[in-house]
Amino acid sequence: MKTIKILLTAMIISLSVLMGSAYAGEDIEAQWEKNVKQLGPHDVFVTGQPGETRTGVVYFAKCPLKDFKILSLKLEKFEDKPVFLAQTLYTKEILDPERPLLVKLCLYGSVPNNGFSYTDAGGATRYYAINASGKDGTLLLIDNIIIKYEY
Repeated sequence: MKTIKILLTAMIISLSVLMGSAYAGEDIEAQWEKNVKQLGPHDVFVTGQPGETRTGVVYFAKCPLKDFKILSLKLEKFEDKPVFLAQTLYTKEILDPERPLLVKLCLYGSVPNNGFSYTDAGGATRYYAINASGKDGTLLLIDNIIIKYEY
């Protein structure tokens, strides 16, 4: 029964991705590290435990973004939107367009376990979960989520 619930949750999140997600938001873009032709000067943050397989995601701010955070996510429930419990793993006061951030992270299964947040120019906090498309491996930024802190 638990397996069925997890599979249904993953399918619902996938549908949510299709309906409310973007590969790049208006303030930020993210790309797989392997797809970035020339990175230049950048900051690096590594998540996970030693020995775990990690993949790189590079965050490019299109304008200075305040209070940028890398989040560890744990799905709590699914209502109209997925509800995640979040723990802050890394904070950068300002993510600058001139200095991207490379994050080496672990992706587990089809339910997102990583995310990020920032404060936009209007003062609103924006939250995203990130995941790989099960169809073609495309990096997905999922903005149709609810975040609760901390677990």
